[in-house]
Amino acid sequence: AAMPPKRGGGQFSCSACGFSCRYDHYGKQPPYEQCHIRWLEDVYTLQNPSLAEFGRCSSICLGAHCSVCNVSVCVSDTCSLFYSRRFCRNCAAEARDFFPS
Repeated sequence: AAMPPKRGGGQFSCSACGFSCRYDHYGKQPPYEQCHIRWLEDVYTLQNPSLAEFGRCSSICLGAHCSVCNVSVCVSDTCSLFYSRRFCRNCAAEARDFFPS
């Protein structure tokens, strides 16, 4: 069984595209978030390094786990889809008849 992600940080890697980045928090509500954002799923977030460049919210969502097969995927639309929950591109393709057109 895969080790569960550490809530306090580690290395995120997308199983679809290979994108890899340090993450600062895994969960729904990063402790450093000042905009009172609560994500709808457990996500890997990076503390915003530049509020002037990347917007005023303190966290940047990197990715999450597919709700079907549990692989980690980034939020790129070529790697995953969020429709009430996260789907990797393979599981989304298999379930495409269940999504609105």
